[in-house]
Amino acid sequence: QQMPLASACSGIFRLDDYHLGSKHTVNVGSDDCEQRSWTHLASFGVLRRPRTKQDFPVCIGEAEGVWTARVAKSEDCSGKALGIEWTHKHVFYMGEDGKGPMMCVRHKVETGKKYEKWSRWQILPQTKGKCGARGDGYKLDFTFRSMVDTYVPSRAYLWAQKDPDGHL
Repeated sequence: QQMPLASACSGIFRLDDYHLGSKHTVNVGSDDCEQRSWTHLASFGVLRRPRTKQDFPVCIGEAEGVWTARVAKSEDCSGKALGIEWTHKHVFYMGEDGKGPMMCVRHKVETGKKYEKWSRWQILPQTKGKCGARGDGYKLDFTFRSMVDTYVPSRAYLWAQKDPDGHL
């Protein structure tokens, strides 16, 4: 059976405050996060809906005002996490049978009155077996292998041709 695949992407926005560095966004239904001030970071395949009980949900939330992202293994990202109120934005599903690039979900907790509202998550591709840069303040939550279309239709195409004597 063919998988109900969708494209997703992650993008990065460099913040003016050196302490904060950057924030990330995740969009489902697009393979390009190059929009407005965002720079495209990665594209990856996801499932639109679960196929079996082994497929797991990944939700995307957003914090009002600072527009930082929340990413969790859940159907709904609304509510409080890292001391911030989140609004649910998207949900997609991943399967243990993913054959695409490995993706990393990480979070960073900001402290202090000025920065605590900037705590955030990111999804980025694993590079050379690593999830991000060492000492960048992010902690790994989970990884998943992105989904790719491996469906092969159950029909075969034949080519028939007559030889000079009229035989197939």
